[in-house]
Amino acid sequence: MTKGLCAFLALSGVLVTAPRTLAGERRTLVGRLTDVQPESPLVRTDDDAEVLVIRTQAGEVAVTVGRRTRYLKWVTRQPWQQDRHSSASQLLVGKLVSVDVARDGARLVARVVRIATD
Repeated sequence: MTKGLCAFLALSGVLVTAPRTLAGERRTLVGRLTDVQPESPLVRTDDDAEVLVIRTQAGEVAVTVGRRTRYLKWVTRQPWQQDRHSSASQLLVGKLVSVDVARDGARLVARVVRIATD
């Protein structure tokens, strides 16, 4: 009975902490785009990489975008059925963006960038 209880408690502990560790690796940032810069030549990881500086409620955050980053329109008004595909050329200073990021070492890497349409 005690071995079964210990196994149950150990499994419960793993199941409780697993979502927290996964949530810590991915998150979404929402804010205004304040600057778009080329990636530093000292840490260049991608030929097309750029660094987006986003002003959020917590302060400014730098996020790296590259070839594997997807760009979508963030539709906030009707018509809801419009095409959601977008490109990096739509990233203009002052635009509202929502960025799904993942941590890659010490830097944040954008997986999906949603650009507000209005």
